[in-house]
Amino acid sequence: SCLEEDFTSGYQNLAVLRQRTDALGLTGLPYRVYLFSDLERKDFPVFRTYLLPNLFRLTPGRAALVRQKLMRNGSVVILGPATGISDGMQLTAQPISRLLEVPMELVRRQSARRVLVYGGNHPALSALQGPETFGDSYAYGPILQPVADVTASGGVELGKVSAWWRSNCAGLILKEFGAGAAGNGKPGVRGSGDCALVFSMAAPLPSGVLRSLALYAGCNPWSDIGDVVAASGNMVAVHSIRPGPREIHLPTPAAVTDAVS
Repeated sequence: SCLEEDFTSGYQNLAVLRQRTDALGLTGLPYRVYLFSDLERKDFPVFRTYLLPNLFRLTPGRAALVRQKLMRNGSVVILGPATGISDGMQLTAQPISRLLEVPMELVRRQSARRVLVYGGNHPALSALQGPETFGDSYAYGPILQPVADVTASGGVELGKVSAWWRSNCAGLILKEFGAGAAGNGKPGVRGSGDCALVFSMAAPLPSGVLRSLALYAGCNPWSDIGDVVAASGNMVAVHSIRPGPREIHLPTPAAVTDAVS
């Protein structure tokens, strides 16, 4: 994605580096980092939550991969502020509008932006203790934003954007497809096309919001928020940033051996 922007590091610092170290790594959930080209592999693993922080170029082929590999099994797919801002030839809001199925527009301005999240008003945010604001003072653009009320397109406004220009629209949007996310309360097994997309107008998303969205997708909360977790099918490691007891939630019953002692 670095080849598809203006070669400054500001947005990448927010959406990739700070997103990982300041937030994603502190959700109490394990995570992996992949290249977009990894989606083309037949053995690409299945997860419950996906975060696409800098998918600028969204061609029809790339959109098809997202639908085939990510938008299934009740997953939640979180999209960064510049997702689909290019069709490979020009800057346009059409790719994200088609993927999200919410009318979006491209505003050729740069702006610092923050999002006020309505904590607890929707099941996808039920793990939050209350309202929360996230974003940064770094100005970047162009801006992708919804054209009108997202509820008219079947979306949900989870938060409002605050930007340094005339804008008063939804800043955190959730749109469910098929039977939706695993945690929305609807019965039944989830399959192809059953998912929820979340589009954010600001980055980085905080650990509390990421954790709540992941739990909405059915992710297993291994440890407390604020803990760095690495886990696989036969190993779990926890790095805590504060003292005190921890309760580790394994996804299935297992015999546990302390690797240190």
